Amino acid sequence: MFGWRSARGRVGLTWAVFVLLLAAVVAVVVWRARDDQERHRSLERRSTVVTALDDARAEWFLGGAWITTSALVDDPAPLLELHRQATLAARENLDQARAGLIALGEKDEVAALDELTQQMDQLAQTLDTLWVSSPTTDWNTKMERAQQLLPILAPTGMTMVTGLEQLAEGQQAKLAAERAAADRAADATITLFIAFGLIALVSGTATMAMLVLSVIRPLASLRKSVRVLASGDLAARAEVSGPEEVASLAHDFNEMVSARGLAEYALREQTQVIAERAKELNCLYNLSDLAQKRDVSLPQVLQATAELLPSTWQYPEATCARIVFEEQVFTTDNFRETRWRQACDIVVRGRPSGTVEVRYLDEKPESEEGPVLDAERRLINAVAERLGHIIEREQAEDALRESEERFRLAINATEEGLWEWHIQTNQEFFSPRWCEIIGYSFDDPQLAHTYTSWASRIHPDDYDRVVTAMSNHLEKGTRYDVDYRHRHKSGEYRWQNSKGQAVFDESGKPIKMIGCISDITERKRAEEALRESEERFRRSL
Repeated sequence: MFGWRSARGRVGLTWAVFVLLLAAVVAVVVWRARDDQERHRSLERRSTVVTALDDARAEWFLGGAWITTSALVDDPAPLLELHRQATLAARENLDQARAGLIALGEKDEVAALDELTQQMDQLAQTLDTLWVSSPTTDWNTKMERAQQLLPILAPTGMTMVTGLEQLAEGQQAKLAAERAAADRAADATITLFIAFGLIALVSGTATMAMLVLSVIRPLASLRKSVRVLASGDLAARAEVSGPEEVASLAHDFNEMVSARGLAEYALREQTQVIAERAKELNCLYNLSDLAQKRDVSLPQVLQATAELLPSTWQYPEATCARIVFEEQVFTTDNFRETRWRQACDIVVRGRPSGTVEVRYLDEKPESEEGPVLDAERRLINAVAERLGHIIEREQAEDALRESEERFRLAINATEEGLWEWHIQTNQEFFSPRWCEIIGYSFDDPQLAHTYTSWASRIHPDDYDRVVTAMSNHLEKGTRYDVDYRHRHKSGEYRWQNSKGQAVFDESGKPIKMIGCISDITERKRAEEALRESEERFRRSL
């Protein structure tokens, strides 16, 4: 399949050509970049060597000028110091030039430079011995030392200067040659890039031309046939040519056009089915929407459903509906008893509690179930089932409201404060009476409904005992019934009795704990007074 006869093969070949050209260009770029980088380093090193040699020669000339001038002044010390500094600078420049020559790999030049450096060191030692270390202001002494130094200084100094000039000129000549070579390499790189660009352009143009002629032209013909078909001309046919994929596509297109007549008929039938289904879904959606509205009562939902049903039947203008629930009846305005009837029971908690029925007002053509469609049978069943769920929910909500009201009245009637601790979230519910016992209102922002809020108010002397009792209850199932002191909002510690029971999940893990507290401060005070009275009585005996 992936040969020249296929479109994939031709596109793949095009991509292969472009990838190869791209790889070649990248390889050339990397190669030339590395070569240019190395040339640039060599030029920098060579330029540094030339500069260092020129600077060393200049410093050497300057040092000679200072040492010569020192013979003509009464106080030669400052000039001798300048001579010393110039000599050090010349030596540093020679060391720098030597390092550059080593990096360039020029051993002969390094050897020549070492020889010149050695001569400079010997000459500097001679100058230091005859002139610098023992300066004098006596003119005759100066002349004697100058006569001793001149035969050494003149030939050695000229040799050094000539050697430095030759080294510098040699490096300048090599620097010029390397620059010329770098320019030629840059020109060669540009020429190479232009050649590769021309090759890529020619190759790309040729491959794209082949692709257009072999793939795009048959596709354009197929597209033209599609437009003709879209205009309604079923006689449109595509030319079967080009690569295998395009030819196969054109063949399939022609078969599709041949079968379009049957497809259009099936489409009309399916459109009608979809329209009926849309009416059914719209009915169920409206019913669900009514059920979600809290301001709509159950009788209003049943009446609205009865009025909604006829619009979803095949002949809505000749359809009426009735819903019966317990002793209540909800009908459309045009309802009347006829023999063309379809009905379904409303089942609430497994017991039939009403009926949904739809009737035709006059006789209609026979269908799947008399004049009624199967889809309409499914719809009335779904509506009856949905109404059953809505009624169950309404009854459950009414029962829940009554239970909540009874629970609220029970909480308000008892003297004990109720609490509920959700162990996983560490959140707690405190009843209004619980909050009142410790001096807070139910919605007091200073009292957080959390386990920590409760535990932090336990008297320090009682804390470990209370926490141990609760842990034993959760882990061992022992009874949780404990007396402890709890901090009141006023700051006073008041006695409480707390009882509770944990609730466990299927794996035996506690998920919450429910209990109550009562204020036993007065009882504790009475017990304490009784103990004190008994103690006084025993002491009196």
